[in-house]
Amino acid sequence: MMVSSTVRARRPVRRTIATAVGGVSVALTAACASAPATPPSTSSATEANLGLVDTRIGTGARATTRQCLYVHYVGTLADGRLFESSRTPLPNGQTPSPIVFELGTGSVMPGWEKGLPAMQVGGTRRLFVPYRLAYGASGRPPAIPPRTDLVFDIELMAVAAPLPTSSNAPRAETARTCPAWTSVNRQR
Repeated sequence: MMVSSTVRARRPVRRTIATAVGGVSVALTAACASAPATPPSTSSATEANLGLVDTRIGTGARATTRQCLYVHYVGTLADGRLFESSRTPLPNGQTPSPIVFELGTGSVMPGWEKGLPAMQVGGTRRLFVPYRLAYGASGRPPAIPPRTDLVFDIELMAVAAPLPTSSNAPRAETARTCPAWTSVNRQR
């Protein structure tokens, strides 16, 4: 029996599990390295597909429709250029509060509506949003050119139930109010 004395450096092992959930391509990647800058091959951001990679699995409550989500995010064009961040310091130097919205009401782009359910509080997710699920063919010039795919790194800070609506509100009134971040943050 011959034993080789050469030793090869070990690379971090990257395992990707791909599946389809509600028409959304899902790829969970576990590795020592950070998430890829481009969509994984098993979950490419094409006209019809939304790609996502959980870069950190949260341990808190799961995001579901009709819940208020509190998130911080960084948005970049597919080429990596930053166009927006909820963590950009305010003029007074403080970090802004997370943005808040009720999931499933159409108050955010379709890519977020499809890409955030089942995410857990404390987790971070990279969404590869094709232009049709973002700002469409017109984009949002000058920051976002027409037909531009986007990448979002999203951290789910908290989830909460919307506040009850007034009993005398019109039946057609579906918009509900989310609790203020300061009240939700105190409960964490």
